[in-house]
Amino acid sequence: MTDDEIIEKALTILDGRIRRDTVMSSPDAVKKYLTIQAAKHDGREVFGVMFIDKEYRVIDFQYLFFGTIAGVSIYIREIVRAALQKNAEAVIITHNHPNGNTIPSSEDIATTKKMKEALSLVDVMLLDHVITSGRSCLSMTQEGII
Repeated sequence: MTDDEIIEKALTILDGRIRRDTVMSSPDAVKKYLTIQAAKHDGREVFGVMFIDKEYRVIDFQYLFFGTIAGVSIYIREIVRAALQKNAEAVIITHNHPNGNTIPSSEDIATTKKMKEALSLVDVMLLDHVITSGRSCLSMTQEGII
């Protein structure tokens, strides 16, 4: 099996386990799931959202924006709209850094804070922003950034 085939098999297994009504019980479970999801987008930045209900069960996970190796453009209004369409109580956002570094840029932090404010206006909580890179990941919530 090639690496890509192994990754695809792992994603299929994960998608079978992480489906509607799965409770995300710990930050580590979330980080593992998002790290594996991001692995298939190794060469470019992507931005995804995990939609969560009031019982902390997964409603859905989607990649909403796709970029280049150097960055990804995101649109906060589209994230708010998607959260409202999914009737989400909360979201966990994620993006990857193909360069191997999970340290958030000042732009990552500023955008996350703007997103948290925008979501709060429609009563949706931003629980975390997870940055992945290869096997590494960083939780902005665990790091005290948001």
